[in-house]
Amino acid sequence: MHISLLAVAGVLGATGALAYLYPPGLRRRLRSPERVPGAESLPPGGSSAVRIAGEPALLLKTESGYRAFSLVCTHLGCVVRWRPDEARKKNSQKKIAGRFACPCHGGVFDSEGKVVSGPPPRALERLEVRERNGQVFII
Repeated sequence: MHISLLAVAGVLGATGALAYLYPPGLRRRLRSPERVPGAESLPPGGSSAVRIAGEPALLLKTESGYRAFSLVCTHLGCVVRWRPDEARKKNSQKKIAGRFACPCHGGVFDSEGKVVSGPPPRALERLEVRERNGQVFII
């Protein structure tokens, strides 16, 4: 019985060490770009929900180009929702449209993915966006 407990502890420890040495951001950079169908026709302020390597993500079109974020909350891994009609005031003058909200634990992120309130310890993961031959890809 002691040997099986030691084996389980060893496997868990090795898994944790591999996750530390091979973080999700690195895994994401090693995969191929995925095309976002219809992204070219999004109006400024528009968005498109996609799955990147099986994970939910969101592409946003802004006046200056595209931004993409993982929709996995940095608190406990819940899926956050994009709420384009919600806004908050920044420096009490400039209004920034849109928020990401975690329906499970009350985490809120601004349109840049930065934590506004709640328990998330860090910003949403920003994904790389590339345009090639009139098409949009997320990496």
